[in-house]
Amino acid sequence: MYEVARKCSKKIICVTTGGKLKELADRDSINTVSITKGFQPRAALGYSLMALMMILNKLKLVPDSYVNSMIESIPKLELFYEDHCKKDQYAHKFAEKIYGGLIMIYGTALTDPIVSRFRAQIAENAKLLSSHHILPELNHNEIVGFETNPFPNIPRRVVWISDPEDHKQVLKRMKITFKLFEDMKIENFYINIINSDKDNFITRSLKLIYITDWISYYLSDLNNVDPIPVDTIKKLKDKMLQGNK
Repeated sequence: MYEVARKCSKKIICVTTGGKLKELADRDSINTVSITKGFQPRAALGYSLMALMMILNKLKLVPDSYVNSMIESIPKLELFYEDHCKKDQYAHKFAEKIYGGLIMIYGTALTDPIVSRFRAQIAENAKLLSSHHILPELNHNEIVGFETNPFPNIPRRVVWISDPEDHKQVLKRMKITFKLFEDMKIENFYINIINSDKDNFITRSLKLIYITDWISYYLSDLNNVDPIPVDTIKKLKDKMLQGNK
């Protein structure tokens, strides 16, 4: 991808922890931004997100207010952890509620990236399968799939993730769908985040990412697995490299 980028543009900035990419960039006198090494990508969101935001800010592609909002969120996230993310608190209890069933996560246009990440975190950290979709698309087709239950011994647990600024019709859809699922004896769970009146969209989004990451961690504990290794991905990569030799 580095070579493709060089062919497409002379305006390149590399974000790297070092290694081959840094070596190539230095060789070609390409600007680099270094971030801390030793983390799984899913555990390095703070580093990668801030690096990208600062680059875009310096290029005048995002305003200072975006960067300031992220920096101002840091102490709020620390307090959020103390109040909601420790063992026996909200994140832990939420994981206990949804563990042991088929987890289906539904979001909105504003929470779609968070919902997608949550599914990925459950897979990599907890080694569990889940699914995700968003409203209103859920109501156009997938909702009909709930009319029958081919696996009656597996509880179906639906997790809803929304934002206060979601369109009112979308929020209405969520409430109605919640009730329809309730009538079908499907368990529903909202992820309710305690937001202060001063929380902006960036802070709210970071809180959602933070709490869902912790929920995935507690799911790994309930599933009695180590959240760090991703052995199957490593096996896949090894076999891909063998095929190229």
